[in-house]
Order: sequence, then C-alpha cells, then structure tokens
Amino acid sequence: MANTYEGPGQVPSDNRLFPGQMRDDRTTGELDEEQLLHIFKQIDTDNSGGIDVDELEEALRMLGIKHTFSSTRKVLKSIDTDGNGTIEPHEFIEFFSKVTNPHEFRDLLGKQNQAYFDYKTMVAEDSGFGRRYRVPETVLSDKKIPAHTENVESIKWLGSSRFASASLDRTVKVWDFSATEKPLASYAYPSSIYSMDVASSGKWAIVGFEKAVDGANLIYMSVVDFETGSPMKAKLKGHESAVFACEVSSDEMYIASGSQHGRVLLHDARTCEQVSELRRSPRLIQSVDFNDYARLVASCGSDGDVVITDISAAPTTKPAFVIDEAASTDIVYDVVFRGEHEILTCGGDYCCKRWDMRKLENGPVQRYLGHTSPIRKIVLSDKRDGKYFISGCEDGCVRLWIVEEMETIQDQIRHLERKYNRIKGELDAIKEDLQSSAEMLRTKAEKEKAGGISTRLEACQAEINYMKDCEAERQALGCVQAQCVP
Repeated sequence: MANTYEGPGQVPSDNRLFPGQMRDDRTTGELDEEQLLHIFKQIDTDNSGGIDVDELEEALRMLGIKHTFSSTRKVLKSIDTDGNGTIEPHEFIEFFSKVTNPHEFRDLLGKQNQAYFDYKTMVAEDSGFGRRYRVPETVLSDKKIPAHTENVESIKWLGSSRFASASLDRTVKVWDFSATEKPLASYAYPSSIYSMDVASSGKWAIVGFEKAVDGANLIYMSVVDFETGSPMKAKLKGHESAVFACEVSSDEMYIASGSQHGRVLLHDARTCEQVSELRRSPRLIQSVDFNDYARLVASCGSDGDVVITDISAAPTTKPAFVIDEAASTDIVYDVVFRGEHEILTCGGDYCCKRWDMRKLENGPVQRYLGHTSPIRKIVLSDKRDGKYFISGCEDGCVRLWIVEEMETIQDQIRHLERKYNRIKGELDAIKEDLQSSAEMLRTKAEKEKAGGISTRLEACQAEINYMKDCEAERQALGCVQAQCVP
C-alpha cells in the first residue's frame, strides 16, 4: 500500500517518498509505475497534472533535502525533458525509475557543491575538525556599548570616530567612539529597522523598514539627515514589503535596495525618485552592493543566486552576470565588490568565496573555510583593493582574513628563493677564492665568513620549507584557513 499523503507541507507518516523506500518490496514492473504515479499526485498539490517549481520545492523540503529556489529550478530542468516549465507524469516516471533514493536525488545538485556538504558534515560530526581547520587566537573586545534594546541590524562609520547604529528597537543612534556613555543623537521611527547605509560624506543615511511608515502603506525607506537632525528628510516609494538591504553608491548618485518580495530597486539619491527595477526574484533579497565606480549593482538572497546588473546607462539597465547557487544550494547572505573584477560572497554553506567576474565559469577563485555556522556579513578593509576582510556569522564569531593569502604565500616563496640564490652565490664565490693561491693568507677569515653565510643559507631554506608547507596544506584543503602566515 502506498503512503498516505497528509496535505501540503506535511511529511508522510513514515517520511518515505521514493519507490526504493516503500514498505512493499514489490518494486519492479507495473507496481513501480503505480507507486510513482501516487508520489506524483502527492507532490502535485493543485491537481493540475503537472509539478511546477513551487510544488517541487515543497517536495524537497518534505524530503529534508537542503535547497534554494535556484537549485530547485536546476532539478526541475533536469526532469522536464520537453522544457515547458512543469513536470508531467511521464517525465516523472521516466526520471524516478532511475533515481530511487534521496542520496541519488541530492547528486542532481551538482558535484561542485559536494565539497561544501562534506564540510558542513565535518563541522557537525568530525571531532578532528579543530585540528584540520585551525581556530584562530581569540581577540577580546576593547569596548562594549549598551546601545539598543533589541538586535542591531546595521553599523556604519560616519567619520574617523563617529558611527551610526540601526536596530529592531526602531531607532537610529549616532555615537562618538571616544565617549560612548550616551549617543550624540537618536532618531525614533514607527517601525523596526531592517537595513541602513550611510553616504560616503557621512552627512545622511538611507533606512529600510520592516513595515510601511505611512498611512497609505507606500513608504518602506526614508532618508535621515545627520546635519539637520531630520529623521525623515525624504521618503522613498517603490517597495511593497520590508526592505532587508539598502546601499548608497560611493558618488552619492544612487540608492539600491532589496525587499522581502524579491525586488531590487534603483533610486536617484538627489530626487529620491525610483529610476528602475533591477531584479525581481521569487525570494527575499538579503544584500545589495555597488562597485566602486557605481556602474554595477550586485544583489543576492534566499534564491541562492548572485545577480550583477549594469546601471551605467540608467534608467536603462541590463543583467551583466549571474552566479547560480553561489552558496551551494543555500542562502547567499552577503555580496561585496572588490576592485574592478572581483566580488566576495558568503552564505549558509559556512563559507566565504572570492570570484573573478571574468572567469565565473571556473567557479570561485578562492574559498575561506573555518566558520561553523552560516556567515551573514562580509566587510572589506577597502573597496578598491582591500587586503583584508572581516566575516561575521550566526554563532557570534567574527574572523579577520587575508584576501589574497595564497597569492601572498606564493610571492613570499618566490622572494625567499631569490634570496636563497643570492646567498648561495656569495658562498660559491668565497669557495672559489679559497681555492686560489693568492688568497691563502686570508683562508681562515674567509672560512669563518663562509660559515656565517652557510648559516644564513640554512635559515633561508628553512623559511622556504615552511612557506611551501603552508602552500601545500592550503592546496590540500582547497581553502586558505589552515595556519597563520608569519
């Protein structure tokens, strides 16, 4: 007897959906097809005769298979042989006659993602994790500020010592780092604040809200003016749901924002009027970012994709690049530009990644492993050529990374090898002098000098060996997090 379906969003009583998992072991011939048709009807909750992406996503959730909207589309495409956007019974039967268990189903998500699945499994189950992925030395905080009564959603510098904080407690506060007993200013709002970004001048900020702050339910963003003290100097229309991400371009010309309903909008920062819609995703937008020259906007979110949009001819815009499943079938929580060609991302796969937009087909240039929970935020030391970045994750851990650590190690190896060859050249020259009759009177002094050079040569070789060990370890792990570079 086939399993009884308990309704949309409900897991069948024994959590078995695949034919190979049925209690009845008669899984050959016509019975297989009967079981598959029954499973098809379980997933086809609207009885339309076809399974769409939303119904397939619900089925993946019921099976306990980690997925995003992007990975679900990938699975649907592999089953939907006629390419009409839905899975018909004959396609379902043909496919699942070959794929008979959840493990085979997971393989559809791609071998590229398997390394990240394995890493998360290691975090949860491997007692040797801490020996393989070194835990950095803990650095204690210098100061704690009792700033808000609820979660702080954003902190941005206004200058060398002043910064602003935004919270779910419905306030934005301005602080001076040298005197944090009380804020310099506090701005209250009628809704919790989900996002905030400060203009490069430090004079104003854009604030995104959980709920509309006007009676007509049209305003989900406003401008706070730190110079005049106005909490709502301007109100921005366009969004129809909570604004989870907002960003001001470095030239203060544009404002990009992303909402709970998956819309990414571009506003003119001078007029606060909407310029264009950059993206419409079926899932929540977690982060948006401008590149340094305000020609590109990157957005990411719960659908698992990173989308880069060209706004250089705004209001006319066009998609430039898309990174599918940037967090390996999990949510992408943050994306930031680095220089002209690179972006960094982080997400629910416990990993930060660096990408070259010219070579996206090759996957990430580098990955940064060591965190043990989803990574929610990345901050670069400098947008143009940042040498360091900080990552923060759900378990409260914050880590500092060298962006080009592998390249730094390889440069150091080349430098040490050149140094080694110079020292060896000095030693060879002295040995040649010692063989000359004209230098016999200086033999003792030259021998002592040669001994000192030999010591330097050995020390240099030891440094080379250490750096090569660092390089080999990182190459073996496929990441940069292993041990500290001296």
